[in-house]
Amino acid sequence: LKTPFMPLRIKGERQLLTQAIANLTSNASKFSPPQSVITLQAQRSPVHKNTIEIIVADTGPGIPEEFREKVKERF
Repeated sequence: LKTPFMPLRIKGERQLLTQAIANLTSNASKFSPPQSVITLQAQRSPVHKNTIEIIVADTGPGIPEEFREKVKERF
């Protein structure tokens, strides 16, 4: 299901945003099976309208339950 493209403007520190996205895609690639597909998506949060969510979908094993809250912490 494709949704129409709608531009999103993101305010933030370019270097930190770049590093965060690079880390997410690197981890997705590292832990996914060879030749698998990794999908990135940015969307306006349905809960917080002034927030953008970056979603990474892959077929890796996922983040262990005990580390999931740490993903949301500032690095």
